[in-house]
Amino acid sequence: MIRAVGLGKRYGDHWVFRGVHMELGRGSVAIVGPNGAGKTTLLRVLALLAEPSEGELYVLGRPWRDAVALARGRVLYAHQEPVTIRGTVLQNLALCPHLDWEVVEVLGLGPLLGQKASALSSGYRKLVTIARVAACRPDVALLDEPTAFLDREKREAVLQAIDMLVEGGALVAWSTHYPPEAERAGQTYEVYDGAVRRVK
Repeated sequence: MIRAVGLGKRYGDHWVFRGVHMELGRGSVAIVGPNGAGKTTLLRVLALLAEPSEGELYVLGRPWRDAVALARGRVLYAHQEPVTIRGTVLQNLALCPHLDWEVVEVLGLGPLLGQKASALSSGYRKLVTIARVAACRPDVALLDEPTAFLDREKREAVLQAIDMLVEGGALVAWSTHYPPEAERAGQTYEVYDGAVRRVK
């Protein structure tokens, strides 16, 4: 679903990463590395939200420039910080053309559908942010630190939602600081000192 050949990204004179080679098919992929290493930038490039500075990137079988229009609704990205729109939780989730209610329930949002998203705790607002991706059942889901700053119960709910996407045939790539989460993934890549290497 995603293939990178010699991929690089820089801002000004600073290269975040260079020479990245990745072949990501259906399944789960964990992205690990220290803060500031470039995990978010890598996910944003793979999600077609930031242009690569060099190399080749193919998404859903198309070169990245051609894939942008094709990927709409099929490649979705969730920010690390909670991002909600005005209105209720249900109105936030209504952005999905075909909402998967099972994912909504797994994330514990069923009882909160009528509440204003902005009035929820940061943890639940983060779950809404993740649900806007996971409950849409995309072909490719890219999640930036989806379990960070969540309690154990909510982290487990997020990981269960990821498992559901993978079981449905999706590619799910997410960044994490928690080693046990990376161990659950089919593949693991480490971002460190301008390089991205597969470690599992």
